[in-house]
Order: sequence, then structure tokens, then C-alpha cells
Amino acid sequence: MIYALTTEGFSVTWHALGRDGLAALQAQSFDLLILDVGLPDINGFELCKLVRRQSDVPLVFLTARTEEVDRIVGLEIGGDDYVAKPFSPREVCAQVRTILKRVRPVVLDQPFEHDAAAGRIRYQGRLLILTRYEYLLLKTLVMAPDRIFSRAQLMDLVWAGLESGRRPFAWASMTSPKSRTLFEPCIPA
Repeated sequence: MIYALTTEGFSVTWHALGRDGLAALQAQSFDLLILDVGLPDINGFELCKLVRRQSDVPLVFLTARTEEVDRIVGLEIGGDDYVAKPFSPREVCAQVRTILKRVRPVVLDQPFEHDAAAGRIRYQGRLLILTRYEYLLLKTLVMAPDRIFSRAQLMDLVWAGLESGRRPFAWASMTSPKSRTLFEPCIPA
């Protein structure tokens, strides 16, 4: 599979152990992960859960487990695709290309750039350090720059996961005089 991906022009980083792969993911960013369920040091499903706690990077399971329950679990815990052996390396490469095409960073009207796969927004080329809800709010606004949102719409779109009793606090913390600016702190590109 490594040979097929490399031949197709992909840059491949390979780790035999799941924990090594997780450490690599924490140290650098990847466009897509291909994960085996039967890793020697950690179950691939458990590793997927750990990955999903820190990243929304596209993830494809490539495994010998062919049972329907395994495929369902793999997709429900955050896999974007599940490929069981035997498989065609060319077909997997095509699936990888399709997934990457779908999640490529969207370059918005400058000065914002939104990378949905990594869950990041850059402002004038500089990575913004944002909390979860700051990211969701800014993403909502920059993805629809010509749209006017009501407070209720933003509450529903951004804070949908919070109980209604906690929403006003979240809104107040976002709109307080101490709220962040887009200019500081940033990480240079």
C-alpha cells in the first residue's frame, strides 16, 4: 500500500505501532490517516477514539476485519471510510484522492483561510489560536461573509451542544471586553 500511494504521488509516513503514529500526529499535521484495526500495541478502534479527541483529520480504516459490526463501529467512532482486505491498492488510492479533494483547505476571501480537516483558521497567513467555540463562531462567520446572522442563529449553530442554561454564559464570555482580537496571539505561518 505504501508503494501504491507513493507511486500515485502521495508522501507517506508509516508507523508499525499505533502509539508511535499518535505521537507523530501530535508532532505534525497530516492530510489523512490510514489505520489498521489490528495493531500490535493498541486496538485500532481505540486509537481512532484517541485521534478524534485531538483532530478531525480524515481517517480510513484498512483492515482484515470484514464483519459488518466492525465496519459499523469503525464508521461510527469517526472513520471516514472502511476498507476490508482483500482490496485493490489502486482503488484505495482513488478513495484517498476523493476524500482529500473533499476536505482540502478552502481559501476564503482574504484575509481568512479555513482548513476544515485540521479545524484551523488563518488570518493574513497567521494561525489563530482559538478555543473550540471561538473557532466554531469564526468559522460560521467567515464561511458566509455576506450573510447576516441573528444572535439566536449563532447560538443554534455554534453552541448547539450546550444545554440552554449554559448558553448565555458562553455568549457573554465570547462578547466580553476581554475577548480576543484577531491579531494577537497568532502563530506565524
